[in-house]
Amino acid sequence: MAIGNSKIAIGLSLKLFDDLIRGLHQHNVNLRRVHFEQKINILEKLEATIDITVDINEPELEFESRGSNQQPIILAHLGGTLKPKITFAEQTSDTLFEIPFFATAMLQVGLRQPHPAHAPQIGLDYLGVKNVSEPLDDKFVNDLFNESEYAKLIQELKLDILEPVIAGMEKVYYADPLDVDDSQVPSHGSYPVVIRHMEGAQGTLNGIGVFFQLPNETIDVGLVPSFIPGGSEFFVQVSTWMIQSMVEKFKGDLQEWIENFAGSIKVNTLDLAIQDNAISVYGKVTETETDSTGTVSGKFHFNHRPGLKKIILDGSDIDIDIDLPWWADMLLIIFFPIGIVVYSAIDYVEDKVPEIGQKMIGQMFNDMMDNLAASINLQGLSVGNVPVEVYPDTIKLDDNALSMKVQILIQPITETIVWADYGKILGKFMYFHLASGRQFRTEDLIRFMKMGLIRVPGYHIYANRFIRSNPDNKTNNNLLERFGR
Repeated sequence: MAIGNSKIAIGLSLKLFDDLIRGLHQHNVNLRRVHFEQKINILEKLEATIDITVDINEPELEFESRGSNQQPIILAHLGGTLKPKITFAEQTSDTLFEIPFFATAMLQVGLRQPHPAHAPQIGLDYLGVKNVSEPLDDKFVNDLFNESEYAKLIQELKLDILEPVIAGMEKVYYADPLDVDDSQVPSHGSYPVVIRHMEGAQGTLNGIGVFFQLPNETIDVGLVPSFIPGGSEFFVQVSTWMIQSMVEKFKGDLQEWIENFAGSIKVNTLDLAIQDNAISVYGKVTETETDSTGTVSGKFHFNHRPGLKKIILDGSDIDIDIDLPWWADMLLIIFFPIGIVVYSAIDYVEDKVPEIGQKMIGQMFNDMMDNLAASINLQGLSVGNVPVEVYPDTIKLDDNALSMKVQILIQPITETIVWADYGKILGKFMYFHLASGRQFRTEDLIRFMKMGLIRVPGYHIYANRFIRSNPDNKTNNNLLERFGR
């Protein structure tokens, strides 16, 4: 993934902005119906008032590409109906006629920094009119934005999504392994940030890229193809360099873990590297009871399931190989219990997952997810009250960088189930995979179906705990025939 020299990159799909604007439009009548008044002279000293009611349909958003190193422009396509009335001599007429209209307004996506110590926020600025249908003119659209609730919406709509990303990352990157000194944590406002319009291609979505560099560093990002996968509104990419740096900071924790689980192992050297989408481990150790040398090697693999914030590093691949001296091999044959002491470390690795996993990756992701929903929540807006659901879809090492795919559900979506994972031990379906690439735990898909956020034609909820295909309501799981055992 090409993200220049940035250490962290965020992708925001155009759908996220579209859903937010639609949600605000649906929940606020002042955005659906706007009134204008204009005084006109009928005769000398005789004045009338034209009262125009404008019924506005839900806007449709589109990106306008302006090449590299340019701030993204969003085109807001507006349509509706004008209904003028006239008031004269304290008498108001009925609606004189109805005029359908169509207009396109230009909005620029930019960074706003209300406080220098905080990360900048994503905001919108109204640039003007691109086109408008006759008999209206640019002034009509300008008045619509500048003299109505739309102006307030544009001014107040600030997505504070950068703050939780930086806050989550710094928990790990700037953490002292001994949790003693946090004095070196820089201000969130000191991170260099740039934004870019990203064109979607096969398998990716149109969106906005937000790129971070570490404080006191120069950021260099050119034209970037979209890295936002289908079925995602929010995507975070943490660079290989950043993950490697985080791993290095907790090398001491891993060494302590290796030495503690056996008691007779001393780590002499230890190297960690991000390779093959895993954390590769290699080190030299000494078994102190026999003064034998050996190696520790293998990989920590990421293990994450949709809907869960917890991330586990699977260490079952880690192996400790001790080169026993010839006399120890002889003792092992004669006195078997001594062999248990020597080899216990090897067996024990498969039963323990080091705390390094939660410290190095889990804490970052947990803190990020805990704050993300609140940061996108629009309750603070005077035209707010739009419900927002944030769902962690997938987190993994991809191309040796950490990728976090997050769904942000605001508007109802209609999806098709293409596969379901059946848990044989529990005897039920655990995960459902949808055509767009979205995936859900069964209980989460049921919750979103009940909320009306996800519609799945041909399926329904049974007993508040299962998903069935229509019209079958049998207790027996009819999906087994469709997706197999």
